[in-house]
Amino acid sequence: MKLFTQEDLVRFIYNETSEEESLEIKKALLENLDLAKAYQGMLTVKDELEQGKLNPSDSSIDIILQYSREQVNTESHSE
Repeated sequence: MKLFTQEDLVRFIYNETSEEESLEIKKALLENLDLAKAYQGMLTVKDELEQGKLNPSDSSIDIILQYSREQVNTESHSE
């Protein structure tokens, strides 16, 4: 059985593997518990990253707005 790397799993998650390679990875995921755990972890991270891009926390927005206000104040005082 071929050994798959984290890079292979990332390509699989993003549908960048060939049909043949996808079938091999699917089979390996069923047979190799460590690989399956790594795959599930990567899926979780991918989902969290996608959610984060769509929903910034209120504190992140506040920090950005505060920074923006400070920049406007700095520019108006330097003129």
